[in-house]
Amino acid sequence: MNKNEKYEEPEVHMFFHKQTKEVEQVEKFVRSLSITIPAKYEDEIYKLYPTDIYYIETIDRHTYLYTASWVYESSENLLSLEKLLEAAGFIRVKKNCCKKKWSNTFRYWICKKWLY
Repeated sequence: MNKNEKYEEPEVHMFFHKQTKEVEQVEKFVRSLSITIPAKYEDEIYKLYPTDIYYIETIDRHTYLYTASWVYESSENLLSLEKLLEAAGFIRVKKNCCKKKWSNTFRYWICKKWLY
């Protein structure tokens, strides 16, 4: 990691001898960091980063994105968000819910059930 004032935006360079699954996972993850998801809260549109989203669920054909502080509504369906956020570590855990695979917290409120 090198700080250089000539760069306005971060750049990531990968060097590898062989294209492996691990290399592909790192590439997908780095690309996912530039993803933002438009979501609505109290009639305002916000751009959410995958790192801000704890989990996503669909209720009565409405898709909700849960963060630490608020619940946002998305116009995207769960399937499209699942595909978009796969590289950011999200997985489908129920028919109507996606969550992060890994987290620093020990329990989640997921689809109305605590997991320990």
